[in-house]
Amino acid sequence: MKLSVMRAFVAALTVVLFGFTQSPSSGLLWFERTDQNFAVWAPFGEEHAGAVRFQDWVARAKSGQPLIDFNNRLVLNCWEYVLYTGLRLKTVSVETVQSHYDAIAQSKPLSMVLGTLMGVVPYTIESGVVNLRWSFTPQAGDVIFMDETSHVVQATGQRTADGRVQVISFSPRPIWGDGSRYWAEPNTRPELTTLESLIEQMMELYPDVPSDWNNIELKVVRPPIGPAISEMESLSRNKKISVAEGEFVIESKWKKIEQTSDAIDVLYGRVKFTPKFKDFTPACNNISFIQSARVLDNAGQNYKWPSGQQARNRMMTKKSANGVAAGFFIDHDASLCAESRECSPFYRDSWPNTQDGSHDGASTPGRTSSAVLIDYPFGWEFISSISLEACAVCRDDMKIYGCATWGGTWPPVGERFVHEVNASNLPSATFSSALLRFQRHYRQ
Repeated sequence: MKLSVMRAFVAALTVVLFGFTQSPSSGLLWFERTDQNFAVWAPFGEEHAGAVRFQDWVARAKSGQPLIDFNNRLVLNCWEYVLYTGLRLKTVSVETVQSHYDAIAQSKPLSMVLGTLMGVVPYTIESGVVNLRWSFTPQAGDVIFMDETSHVVQATGQRTADGRVQVISFSPRPIWGDGSRYWAEPNTRPELTTLESLIEQMMELYPDVPSDWNNIELKVVRPPIGPAISEMESLSRNKKISVAEGEFVIESKWKKIEQTSDAIDVLYGRVKFTPKFKDFTPACNNISFIQSARVLDNAGQNYKWPSGQQARNRMMTKKSANGVAAGFFIDHDASLCAESRECSPFYRDSWPNTQDGSHDGASTPGRTSSAVLIDYPFGWEFISSISLEACAVCRDDMKIYGCATWGGTWPPVGERFVHEVNASNLPSATFSSALLRFQRHYRQ
């Protein structure tokens, strides 16, 4: 976004979002805003064909190693999901998780090693309705042990309209005990529910286990929050990647930009593409970038763009079976364009950023030069994550030379981090859909 209009844009955001309260649970609710939101639930130690047990991945993991994806190639249970989330939000290190597994192997209760015991919650049951009697307010990330690891959930720090305590539970159904009576179940999704509802459901499912539902122990533990990976790994990326048509150098990092009397935090991105001219391919006199973007607000939902940029809301992609992710749009200054009239999808036609080193390139017999995109997403008071795909495109014939992905996340809960960067020969199905929706909106 253009630096010279940054302050005005932030001011506009402030007007639109005045009174908005950040949700401390949004980081914990990552599964509600990603396409990969399920894995294989299984009793601890059980294997599942074609999948890796989380405990085995942890045993082999090294510091700074990318976290294993959350999908049907991962096996874990309810309390292991809590450890997985800690690694995902970078509030715990892989070494710490390894030490937790070591403690469990030595028959030490997980609740004793996970963090600080905040208290045991008394409760009553009247006519099948659970009433919790808290002496303190659970915070986002607090872990609730129900009779130790008979069932383990995470508090979001929120309550429902009727005052019930909101928690996240990972199991195919409310499961009590070690789960050994059940088979492994793929496609298990984390569930947003309440602690009271879980107990009530389990009372119906297991009326005789435990023998007295009035006396289960509800222990609340608060894990410590500390850096999980080095500052360099979490706050910056710099990678050179070759594709069929040339080479990308992708740099992204958190930084502060001075503006007038203060400084604001931005996610700085620099994507450089150097073409590889081939005698048998058509020349291109101008190579520039088209970039697709998805921006999430602090509640983990697609950001609703205010006046001037509202057209972006109507162009967002829809999730489909052919791999298109929801919420992406072509990154352009919609205030410069009018619906049904021609509008350029090229990023630098909206924000040239020439003073920062952004420029177009070329690939001709007598001249091969790099194209560079400079971007610095800001407004992190109001947004929690941005995902970007920048494609190097020939303006002459719209040939795509390759695409680079980058981005960053700064959740209300947990540490900020930059996304892994990557590059590919072809655009994703999501980018192609975003460009098509852009062209249809402007009738191109």
